[in-house]
Amino acid sequence: MKKRKNPKPLQREAAKEMKTRPLSTYAQTALQLELEHRKKERKVLRKELSRSSHQAKKRVKAFKKRRQNIVEGNTELDVLL
Repeated sequence: MKKRKNPKPLQREAAKEMKTRPLSTYAQTALQLELEHRKKERKVLRKELSRSSHQAKKRVKAFKKRRQNIVEGNTELDVLL
Protein backbone atom coordinates (compact mmCIF):
# COMPACT_ATOMS: atom_id res chain seq x y z
CA MET A 1 0.00 0.00 0.00
CA LYS A 2 1.48 3.33 -1.06
CA LYS A 3 1.33 6.22 1.32
CA ARG A 4 -0.42 9.24 -0.18
CA LYS A 5 1.28 12.61 -0.04
CA ASN A 6 -0.42 15.35 1.85
CA PRO A 7 -2.09 17.56 -0.78
CA LYS A 8 -1.72 20.82 1.16
CA PRO A 9 2.09 21.18 0.72
CA LEU A 10 1.73 20.28 -2.95
CA GLN A 11 -0.97 22.93 -3.31
CA ARG A 12 1.25 25.55 -1.61
CA GLU A 13 4.17 24.71 -3.87
CA ALA A 14 2.00 24.95 -6.99
CA ALA A 15 0.60 28.31 -5.84
CA LYS A 16 4.11 29.59 -5.19
CA GLU A 17 5.23 28.59 -8.67
CA MET A 18 2.19 30.22 -10.24
CA LYS A 19 2.75 33.40 -8.25
CA THR A 20 6.30 33.94 -9.52
CA ARG A 21 6.38 35.36 -13.01
CA PRO A 22 8.73 33.77 -15.50
CA LEU A 23 11.70 35.94 -16.29
CA SER A 24 12.10 36.46 -19.98
CA THR A 25 15.47 38.15 -20.24
CA TYR A 26 18.91 37.97 -18.74
CA ALA A 27 18.60 41.57 -17.53
CA GLN A 28 15.47 40.79 -15.53
CA THR A 29 17.21 37.82 -13.93
CA ALA A 30 20.19 40.01 -13.03
CA LEU A 31 17.90 42.65 -11.49
CA GLN A 32 16.06 40.06 -9.43
CA LEU A 33 19.33 38.60 -8.12
CA GLU A 34 20.58 42.08 -7.27
CA LEU A 35 17.38 42.85 -5.34
CA GLU A 36 17.63 39.60 -3.40
CA HIS A 37 21.27 40.36 -2.57
CA ARG A 38 20.37 43.85 -1.28
CA LYS A 39 17.55 42.41 0.77
CA LYS A 40 19.93 39.96 2.48
CA GLU A 41 22.44 42.77 3.14
CA ARG A 42 19.73 44.94 4.73
CA LYS A 43 18.69 42.06 6.94
CA VAL A 44 22.25 41.51 8.15
CA LEU A 45 22.78 45.24 8.75
CA ARG A 46 19.54 45.49 10.73
CA LYS A 47 20.62 42.60 12.94
CA GLU A 48 24.02 44.17 13.57
CA LEU A 49 22.47 47.55 14.37
CA SER A 50 19.97 46.04 16.78
CA ARG A 51 22.76 44.15 18.55
CA SER A 52 24.98 47.20 18.79
CA SER A 53 22.11 49.40 20.02
CA HIS A 54 21.24 46.77 22.62
CA GLN A 55 24.84 46.72 23.84
CA ALA A 56 24.98 50.53 23.89
CA LYS A 57 21.80 50.65 26.00
CA LYS A 58 23.34 48.21 28.46
CA ARG A 59 26.49 50.36 28.73
CA VAL A 60 24.41 53.50 29.33
CA LYS A 61 22.37 51.75 32.00
CA ALA A 62 25.52 50.54 33.78
CA PHE A 63 27.05 54.02 33.57
CA LYS A 64 23.92 55.62 35.06
CA LYS A 65 23.88 53.08 37.87
CA ARG A 66 27.54 53.77 38.69
CA ARG A 67 26.90 57.53 38.59
CA GLN A 68 23.91 57.16 40.91
CA ASN A 69 25.97 55.11 43.36
CA ILE A 70 28.67 57.78 43.37
CA VAL A 71 26.09 60.51 44.01
CA GLU A 72 24.61 58.50 46.88
CA GLY A 73 28.10 58.04 48.33
CA ASN A 74 28.27 54.30 47.74
CA THR A 75 31.38 52.86 46.23
CA GLU A 76 31.33 49.87 43.92
CA LEU A 77 32.71 47.73 46.75
CA ASP A 78 29.87 48.79 49.03
CA VAL A 79 27.35 47.84 46.38
CA LEU A 80 28.92 44.43 45.93
CA LEU A 81 28.90 43.74 49.68
